[in-house]
Amino acid sequence: MNDWENPRLLHRNRLPARAHFHAYPDADLARQGERTLSPWVRLLNGEWSFGFYERPEAVPAAFARPGFVPEGWGSIRVPGNWQCQGYGHPHYTNVIYPFPCDPPRVPQQNPTGCYRRTFAVPQDWAGKRIFLRFEGVDSAFYVWVNGQEVGFSKGSRIPAEFDITAAAHPGENLIAVQVMQWSDGSYLEDQDMWWLSGIFRDVCIHAAPAAHIRDLRVRTPLDNDYADATLEVRVAVANHDARTAGLRIEAALLDEAGQAVIPPLGAAFEARAGEEVKVDLSAWVVKPRKWSAETPHLYTLLLTLKDAQGSVIEVVPCNVGFRSVERRNSQLLVNGQPILIKGVNRHEMHPDLGRTATVETMTEEILLMKRHNLNAVRTSHYTNDPRWLDLCDRYGIYLIDECDLECHGMCTAHGGWREEAFDALSSGADWTDAYLDRMVRMVERDKNHPSVIVWSLGNESGYGTNHDAMARWTRQADPTRLIHYEGLSAHWDSKDEKRREQVRQAEWLDIIGPMYPHPDRVERYGQTKDTTQPYIMCEYAHAMGNGPGAFREYWDLIRTYPNLQGGFVWDWVDQGLTRRAEDGTPYFAYGGDFGDEPNDRQFLINGLVFPDRKPSPGLLDYKAVLQPVRMRAVDLGRRQFEIENEYFFVGLEHLDGHWSVYEDGDEIQQGLLPRLEIGPRQKRTIEIPFDAPVGKPGREYWLNVRFTLAQDAAWAPRGHEVAFWQFKLPVETPAVAPLARTRMPALTLKRDGHLIGVNGETFELAFDAWKGTLARWRAEGVALLREGPQMHLWRAITDNDDGGGNDSHRNLWTRSGYDRLQPYVLEVRTEELAPQAVRVTIRTSLGAKVLAPRFEATCVYTVFGNGDVRLRAELKPLQKDLAHLPRVGLRMILPGSFSRFEWYGNGPGESYSDILNAVHVGVFGGTVEEQHTPYVFPQENGNKTAVRWAALREPRGAGLLAIAEGTLLNTQVHHYTTEDLDAAKHTHELKRRDLVEWHLDLAQCGIGTGSCGPKTYPRYLLPADRTYAFGLVLRPFPAGAASRAILARGLPE
Repeated sequence: MNDWENPRLLHRNRLPARAHFHAYPDADLARQGERTLSPWVRLLNGEWSFGFYERPEAVPAAFARPGFVPEGWGSIRVPGNWQCQGYGHPHYTNVIYPFPCDPPRVPQQNPTGCYRRTFAVPQDWAGKRIFLRFEGVDSAFYVWVNGQEVGFSKGSRIPAEFDITAAAHPGENLIAVQVMQWSDGSYLEDQDMWWLSGIFRDVCIHAAPAAHIRDLRVRTPLDNDYADATLEVRVAVANHDARTAGLRIEAALLDEAGQAVIPPLGAAFEARAGEEVKVDLSAWVVKPRKWSAETPHLYTLLLTLKDAQGSVIEVVPCNVGFRSVERRNSQLLVNGQPILIKGVNRHEMHPDLGRTATVETMTEEILLMKRHNLNAVRTSHYTNDPRWLDLCDRYGIYLIDECDLECHGMCTAHGGWREEAFDALSSGADWTDAYLDRMVRMVERDKNHPSVIVWSLGNESGYGTNHDAMARWTRQADPTRLIHYEGLSAHWDSKDEKRREQVRQAEWLDIIGPMYPHPDRVERYGQTKDTTQPYIMCEYAHAMGNGPGAFREYWDLIRTYPNLQGGFVWDWVDQGLTRRAEDGTPYFAYGGDFGDEPNDRQFLINGLVFPDRKPSPGLLDYKAVLQPVRMRAVDLGRRQFEIENEYFFVGLEHLDGHWSVYEDGDEIQQGLLPRLEIGPRQKRTIEIPFDAPVGKPGREYWLNVRFTLAQDAAWAPRGHEVAFWQFKLPVETPAVAPLARTRMPALTLKRDGHLIGVNGETFELAFDAWKGTLARWRAEGVALLREGPQMHLWRAITDNDDGGGNDSHRNLWTRSGYDRLQPYVLEVRTEELAPQAVRVTIRTSLGAKVLAPRFEATCVYTVFGNGDVRLRAELKPLQKDLAHLPRVGLRMILPGSFSRFEWYGNGPGESYSDILNAVHVGVFGGTVEEQHTPYVFPQENGNKTAVRWAALREPRGAGLLAIAEGTLLNTQVHHYTTEDLDAAKHTHELKRRDLVEWHLDLAQCGIGTGSCGPKTYPRYLLPADRTYAFGLVLRPFPAGAASRAILARGLPE
């Protein structure tokens, strides 16, 4: 049996797992904590020689020997995935295995990468133990030093360490590594991501004295009042000397200023030759500053190992955060507080480097998370780069640390869903050690990180006795944290009594953590009286493409029921890989773009940030719903407002409150709130001292309140906005006087064949009776229109529209023919209402090939002598049982020169009926191109809601204004058509047209999360069994005209 197909063979010569740390020769270097400053650490990152073979048997037998001369080899960057460097190709699957599912067998055509490089062992390392450490290698690998095999290991995202003392020597040495792309471990690594191979994390050698600290464990139990703490330290010291050593371990705890917090601790002991000794130290710490995501206070523990003469052998630093984690009263408590998990799932992914993470990118990510009010990450679905945990400790992020385990493809291996197949590996005795090995290595590596508050047994691997074994070991090894496993807890309300009983019997299960529950199901748990576990969604709000919708529905529940404590959005980053089109245009690729078959297309493009880490509108919406300062109006007339502090550990003194009063889009008053002395979880009613505005005709008045950092924080500069609230002020405003038609110039009505011309002093327009649209519109010599307006019901399909199988929005809509509706002109009627007003009524039916007409649409145009065009639109269903509608509105095509856009409504970003948290009412503007959201998979985007007016203009200033009449509008503008967005599969396939497509809609269907989760809430749908009617006024304006806001006031009588 091949080593890489034997699940009982986990490794050869791999050292026992330990905490992640480095040793230093003195305390000064140790306090700095930078591994490259240690003279005992050498990174082996950089260029390696690389040979790529189709299978392990094709590898030259002598490749690991010093005298081997590579032929046809190239070079490769370590760390890195070979598929990202020109060897093989990336392959994406979500659930299915990309090879025959026959565990533990893997394809015989098993791509194999062979690495070689030299490294130098310093002369002063003589007499020390030398270790070789790999932080991550995918999937299984052998390693040789100077031609001598020193080890073999599996488990891609967990470290593997080997003692190479016997093989290495001072001076130049040769290391050779053989990595197999597939192994039995691949069956446990089916984790909804690119299959990428090679040495993708850091490699280093490090030296240690004969007697050295091999491992350490730090715990910080708090007292019952969560005030004082006990520092508990266990140090494992290994003695590789040939004789018994008299040793002493000393511990110093330093605060952030470098001052000692406790008296020095120490213990003397003896370690016999070849023995490992565990030494326990403890100290009572009075009122240490506690660690939490809000207050990530860290202390530095320095462990100094000395010989019998008192000479320093080595110093090991460890960051310490004083905090407790427990489950009580159906809640997860941190330092005694029932925190809210405002979280996200995070894959390690870089668009150019693949699975290789850099400190720069990780820092960028964590700053983005903190700046968008996130406080938690689930390391889906594997142990992350150790430096990520260091950053989470430092900046304050709660972690569910997830085991490198998922065997999702087992459930479909026999066609369809088979529960027993899903459980097969998780209950298989041949796999027990492999499951446990992955858990042990994660827990041992990460046990000292205060950011880790929950251990996860992996993801989507069914449930079996192997999970029980993992949980038992974890509870014994670390009773200070909670244990989560979705694959079991999701069955808390299963219809299968066996599954429900398994949940009840699993005493180790601390959290009910399902995936993608409907809010109604979430509320059922909140209302259940006899729960003992907190409900924390390990995945929800699938952020694929445009969306997710309905964040507020979840968070209103979370803020209502104490046993609901938040969740983790799926997921953080779009996993797109950079590619270039034939013309050199870069774009982000997804499944199938590399010839990878089978694949799951763009199902890994579901992040809150794009591959380049630019925030998506979904992240902005999430930030707003998570904001930790809550506010509501108590009495707007008396200017009284309640401010609630949703932090658990800090007051609001670190924030400044700014208020502004706006008249439409103009700021007319502003000031600062009084000092925000509001403690954790406290509320306070305040009065905001603005003067009641005197209402002007047609104006609206808004109070905007911003909460910003008063001082620089580690994660954002002073002035960063943490929370924003807007309130409409109840100001009485006189009605705007209508424009009297009698004071307008007279019109000329002329019919020329199928064209109906209506001309004024400064404009001319013509209706096409054959098409039922405007054929021409010029004002002040400027052509305003190319096509339309025309009733338009279709939108470019979003990823969420595509979810839900046979009943997806897309399928329902296309079965109803909405994607191919064609107008049939039923009637065109003209009326001269007055010398200054002409009415043109156009009635059409909308039908699709094969199908009976679906709707009747009526557009009533009233053209006024001043150039205004009033448009009243009505849509009436002609059939029963039609699917709900994508949108109800009008589409126009304008010349591409109308490239500047301005609107008064919700902004500044895109919004939809179920995505409204991050927007507020104001006057906003920019280019048409700036209104486009570049989703990796092009789709509907850029919508604006609650629009009072909107305007497009050309560079010289002339333009067209649309004014909502009676009902607020939705609007959007693009240099692409809806059909372009629907046809394109990548951003580079969208070619900017010399036009502007302008939608003026009554409403648009909500977005939902149907790509993986609940579809759009019923209240955000547009039922087709009713008549829709809306109105607007289109008003041309010349170059140099007054602002669009002024133009929007006053409509024809």
